Amino acid sequence: MYTHVTDIEIDTTTNCNAFCPACVRYISDTTGVYKNKNLKYNQNISLDSISKLVEDPYFPKYQKVKIELIGTAGDPMAHPQIIELVKIIKQVRPNWKIILHTNGGLRSEKVYEELAQYMNHNDKLCFSMDGLADTNHIYRRNVDWNKVQKNIHAFKNNNLNDVRTAWNYIIFPWNKHQIKQAEEMSKEMGFTEFTLRNSRNSPEEDIELINLQDYTRENQYLGVEDGVVFEYDYIVDECFSKNKIFLDQHAIVYPCCNWASIINFEFGNTRDQLSSFIGNDKWNDFSQKSLTEILTHSKWADLKSSLDSNPINACVNYCGVKDCSFRRPNKSFQ
Repeated sequence: MYTHVTDIEIDTTTNCNAFCPACVRYISDTTGVYKNKNLKYNQNISLDSISKLVEDPYFPKYQKVKIELIGTAGDPMAHPQIIELVKIIKQVRPNWKIILHTNGGLRSEKVYEELAQYMNHNDKLCFSMDGLADTNHIYRRNVDWNKVQKNIHAFKNNNLNDVRTAWNYIIFPWNKHQIKQAEEMSKEMGFTEFTLRNSRNSPEEDIELINLQDYTRENQYLGVEDGVVFEYDYIVDECFSKNKIFLDQHAIVYPCCNWASIINFEFGNTRDQLSSFIGNDKWNDFSQKSLTEILTHSKWADLKSSLDSNPINACVNYCGVKDCSFRRPNKSFQ
C-alpha cells in the first residue's frame, strides 16, 4: 500500500528520568499522579533491529529518509546504546536525516560530546525545555535545569559537523510570559531553531494536573474508558499522506505513535479495537518480517480504505477534522 516510506518514527525506549504528569507513563485522578500499570520498564529497541532497518533492501541505496527518535514513553537518550544506535544509522545511511528529541537532563556531558561526533549536518538534536530555570521543572518534573545546560554546551562545544539544534517549547500558563526571554536565550546559545506549540490541554486542565502530587507506586486501577468518539467531517491522516511509519521498542510496525501508545500503554474499547484489527499473526513484527512483507500486507489497504468510509475510533480522535479551522489534538505524548 505504501509506494515508499520516507519518514520513520522510533520510540527507542520506555526509560526516562522525568515525571511529566501528562505522559503515558503515568495515570492521574483527583488524588494524584501514579505510575501506569501497563508500562514495562527497560524495554529498548535492539541494535539488530536498527541494523536490519537501515540495511533493508526496501530502501534504494540513495533514497533519503528521515528517522525521528521520539519519546512516546521514554527519552531516546535513556536508551543504553544510543551512541551505537546513531552510529549504525550514519555508517550505513549517511544521507538519512536523524532528528533526536530529549529533555536534556539525563546522561553525561561526555555522551553528548560523543553524540556530536556521529551526527552530521543533515541531522537535528531537539531539546524540550518548557520555560527557564524557574519554570521548566513545573511540567518536566525531575529534570535538572543546570544539567540540561551543561549537556547542551557539551554538545555545542563539540558540534564540528554543523548539526542543527532546536529548543522546543510547550506553552503553559506558568511559562507563557517567558517566551520572548527564552527565544533570546536560544539565539545567544546558538540554537538553530526555537519552536513553540500549545499544550494539548486547556490552561485549567494543565494547572489542575501540575498541582497533583506525584506517587511512585502504581495506580490501583487502569482508568475509565469513556468510549467517546469525536465528531468529524473527514480524516487528515499522519501515515499514508506523509509516507510515515512508526516502530516501537519491540520493532513492531504501526501507522503512527498513537496506535503504539494505545496498544502498549492504554486500556479499554479503543485498545481492543486496534488489537482486533491487527490480529495475532504478527504480520507487523519487523523482527520476523521484512519491511516489504509488512508494507505490502493487506491490512494497510484495509486501513487506508477505512479512513474514507468507516475509520477506526483512534483515527477519528487523533486525525479527524471537524472544519477547516480545527484539528483534533494528538494527546499521545508531550
